[in-house]
Amino acid sequence: MFNKENPHVKRNVIVTVILVLLVGAALGSFDDPTLPAKAEVKVSKPFVPNVRGLGLIDARRTLKRFHYRPSVKSDALFGVLIEENFTVCKQHDPNGHLVPIEVSKDC
Repeated sequence: MFNKENPHVKRNVIVTVILVLLVGAALGSFDDPTLPAKAEVKVSKPFVPNVRGLGLIDARRTLKRFHYRPSVKSDALFGVLIEENFTVCKQHDPNGHLVPIEVSKDC
């Protein structure tokens, strides 16, 4: 009745097994409302210290302590010449390890 030597029988058995596996995979992929919900992974933003209102020297030290570097933009005509005269007015979201900050003598 079942001849293992016959190539047609082997092919039919292989096709049947593949179909059973595909149907089983398709039925198992639907969400079952009786199963507990899948855990959601929340990715949190890295902590960046708030340096607004600090002097530029203190802001650099604080950012360095948390392994960040400031990217300083100034409204001064010749840029930042004496850092102790400048205060951080705005801080933007970090780009990698670089934190864009805007400094001014009066903000």
